[in-house]
Amino acid sequence: MTFQDKLDDITEATRNKTVKEESIKRLKGNISMLKKFEISAEQIRSEMLQEYSDVLTSEEIEKCLSVL
Repeated sequence: MTFQDKLDDITEATRNKTVKEESIKRLKGNISMLKKFEISAEQIRSEMLQEYSDVLTSEEIEKCLSVL
């Protein structure tokens, strides 16, 4: 593995971490907003699992949903 390959791997890992962190922030904000609109916990859970499953694991999403 060349230095450039290692550098590319580090860059990709950093990018993935940033995307994940931003997604968690948005998820928490969306949950808070939907709760204010009195959307049911089950509907919020369903929507958020669909919306964020491509970026976050089910466990990460459920952890954010634990406030419901």
